[in-house]
Amino acid sequence: MSYKHKNRQNTIDTIVDLSLPARKHDEALKFMIKESCHFTKYRKYTRPIIKIKSENNVTLLIKQNERTLLGDITLNAEAILYLMSLDGCPQKLFYYILFFELDYKTGAFLFNASVIKKFTDFCRMLNLDYKESAIKQAIKQLSANNTVLSIKRGKYKMNPLIAGGNSKHEKMKLTNEYSLNLIDKRKDFNQIYPIHTIEKL
Repeated sequence: MSYKHKNRQNTIDTIVDLSLPARKHDEALKFMIKESCHFTKYRKYTRPIIKIKSENNVTLLIKQNERTLLGDITLNAEAILYLMSLDGCPQKLFYYILFFELDYKTGAFLFNASVIKKFTDFCRMLNLDYKESAIKQAIKQLSANNTVLSIKRGKYKMNPLIAGGNSKHEKMKLTNEYSLNLIDKRKDFNQIYPIHTIEKL
């Protein structure tokens, strides 16, 4: 352990090394910084983890230095209507795309061998293990649930009712483009809506 003490109103602050869960969490943050364009900076802070009061009324406050990521992921209000129909590998892949692969300005993202490997590595870091066949099936399930649309081999678009566009104008533009993509792919124009909405008709 490493220590740093500071007296303040009968309080001694002690900084200790990161716990094992904190170190594992920090490893995940490093992965996100490396692989996602949405997160580029850390914010450091000190968090109290244990408080001990001695008999002579001196408080020992044990802290550890931690980091958090700066950056935001924005979902549209309708996203909840799609998220409720996902679970398992499709759900995890969907979250991964939102946080790592999606270009929010164009609504596009790639899905290829490189993305599959990065997704697999990230899952293993979180003690999740999916075979390549399950991941490929997951992207098909996302398409079937009207959350993403295949534009061409290896390239997809996120449903703009879920995410995409950095302004109201961009979101409307993406919605129009997505609708034209549905027409070009000879899909039903209703396939922009949540699957449970269509199934109840």
